[in-house]
Amino acid sequence: MHGVSKTMFCKNIESRFKIEDFSVSNLIAREKTEEHLRNKRVENIVGNQDILVKAINKYLKNENTYLIDGHFCLLNKDNEITKIPYSTFEGICHSAIIVLVDEPENIYTRLSLRDSVKHDLALLRSFQEQ
Repeated sequence: MHGVSKTMFCKNIESRFKIEDFSVSNLIAREKTEEHLRNKRVENIVGNQDILVKAINKYLKNENTYLIDGHFCLLNKDNEITKIPYSTFEGICHSAIIVLVDEPENIYTRLSLRDSVKHDLALLRSFQEQ
């Protein structure tokens, strides 16, 4: 989920093992040619996942090994937790999935410091459980 330190984890792997890291949101934005927004609410979650699969096939087809920093759930425009469709993961054709978890209080602190947004702790807990 947001704030669990996925990017830091991926950057560490990238520097230690020379494996390139790609952010899902950046791949989607690149394909849509839109700038990624800081707002964590996503308008068209399912449509964006289709764009993601297309972007991976387009931009990463020549890469042997790479990391993709992404989510299993997102907050929709109504601030509701929405699961990423299973078909997205089938379309990515991944070799492995690494799931990072942390105490919701730690995630709350990171998100508050990073984004200057105070999220509901119960929402963060539920988000991570999903």
